[in-house]
Amino acid sequence: MLFISVANLWAKKNHRLLIDAFNEAFKDEGEGAANLVLVGQDGTERERLERHVDRLTTKKNIHFFGGHPNASSLLPEADVFCLSSDFEGLPIALLESMAAGIPSVTTKVGGIPSAVIDYQTGCLVDPRDQENYALALRYLFENPSVRRGMGEAAFNLVRKNFSLESMMIKTIKAYEKALVN
Repeated sequence: MLFISVANLWAKKNHRLLIDAFNEAFKDEGEGAANLVLVGQDGTERERLERHVDRLTTKKNIHFFGGHPNASSLLPEADVFCLSSDFEGLPIALLESMAAGIPSVTTKVGGIPSAVIDYQTGCLVDPRDQENYALALRYLFENPSVRRGMGEAAFNLVRKNFSLESMMIKTIKAYEKALVN
């Protein structure tokens, strides 16, 4: 099973939470049962994170992919999208994963809760809650039908609320409201 994170390797993206939760969730699984791929520009954290991963039991299952010019093209290969940021707006990578029908495990920060409905389109976790992050990863690993259902719900939600057409309608309504006031 493939877990993917698309986020630059910066401190505020809090990859350590994701890596440690992944290790906790899958330390007793055989090699290859679950893999985590980190896609993103090498930032200030890559070397530190690689040294940390080298000490983990799941080190052979955690892969640093580096930057990719079209990271969204990698999403259809993934089973679960992961994001562990301390701070966010509303990440485009999250919306792209939802549009690809992939459920997510992500932190409950910024605009993310406006896109992810907890245990309907993905799983929301507090930014420092490694235990519940690991439980969410494990839950989606062990429940493929739930994972597929969440992926479908994510696809439908992003199509309904974040498509070009719906965003244009919302923008026009916001301008109309501003003009009236």
